[in-house]
Amino acid sequence: MNINDMKQKLKDKYDLSFDDVELDDLEEISKINFSKKTNSNEKIIDFIKSSSNPYMFKCNGKKIKIEFSNTEKRAEECLTNVVKNIYK
Repeated sequence: MNINDMKQKLKDKYDLSFDDVELDDLEEISKINFSKKTNSNEKIIDFIKSSSNPYMFKCNGKKIKIEFSNTEKRAEECLTNVVKNIYK
C-alpha cells in the first residue's frame, strides 16, 4: 500500500458514520495488530495498513469511532474527562 492508497483509505473511512457500518463488519480491537516499532509514525502507518477501518472498530460488542480534533489536548486527557463525566 503506497501513500496515496493510505490517504484514500483514510478519506473513505473518515466519511463513514455509525449507520453506514454494521457491527459485524468491524474488527475487534484486540485482534488488530499494533506495531512494536518505536517510531510513532511507523506505528501509525502500520495501523492504517493493518486495520480495515482506522476510525472504527468494535470493543466488547460495541461500535467505537475515533475522531481527532485540532487542539493541544492529548487523547489520554480527553478519555479521562469522559470517564469522569460518566462516573460522577
